[in-house]
Amino acid sequence: MLTRLLPLLSLAFFSACLFAADLNPPAEHKAANDRTPVLSITEALQVAQQYMADKKIDLSNHFVSGARYFDSRPKSDTSADKGPYWIVTYEPKERVQGGQYFVHVYMNREAGHVGGM
Repeated sequence: MLTRLLPLLSLAFFSACLFAADLNPPAEHKAANDRTPVLSITEALQVAQQYMADKKIDLSNHFVSGARYFDSRPKSDTSADKGPYWIVTYEPKERVQGGQYFVHVYMNREAGHVGGM
């Protein structure tokens, strides 16, 4: 009796697994309310470093003091239409007034910076 049911049970189990797989969308299809950054912090740091190198900005006397993710901007911000972004902060190695660089890295890998005064 059990040997007759085994193929049927195996088929039922396999069908259930296929059905469950259809219910779980691939990772690239994020839910509308998922705030996880498309660009990871590691990728944002790489983009910021490449951006600063492309702009020929010498960072030999600076270090990365932080990276922070923002998923929205104030309505008054002129770049609000670019969407979520990372800000990577470079600080001078020595304590001085000013000298920080703030690199904005957007999810499409575009970047821009302010600072360095």
